[in-house]
Amino acid sequence: MVSNPSDQCLPAEIRVTAIYLDSADNVVCSGSVGGVAQARALTDVINLDIKPWNFNEFVRWRNEPPPANSGPKRLYCMNSEGNSEVSPAELEHVFATRVRVTVLPAHGGMSSTEFLLNLR
Repeated sequence: MVSNPSDQCLPAEIRVTAIYLDSADNVVCSGSVGGVAQARALTDVINLDIKPWNFNEFVRWRNEPPPANSGPKRLYCMNSEGNSEVSPAELEHVFATRVRVTVLPAHGGMSSTEFLLNLR
């Protein structure tokens, strides 16, 4: 849901952020995917398909209106210093993923929801 006035708040960008955690809640890697979807109405239903183990096809807008089909979006999962992507060996320590979906209206503001995926 995006607030009024619609001419100032729409379209609103949908962004997905993922933080991969080990069993002690330490960050293994994190990344963000912008432009996943766009809300074009004040009240909109956007369905996302998230594949936590497939970084190349991490998130897809499932009910994207035709004829557009932007396809899956890639997640670049960077180490805790943010200077390189993690290796497959480092991902073996992942226990859970914290996913945050954020709505960013055109001229400011934001709203987000977060959930935890247990991957073990």
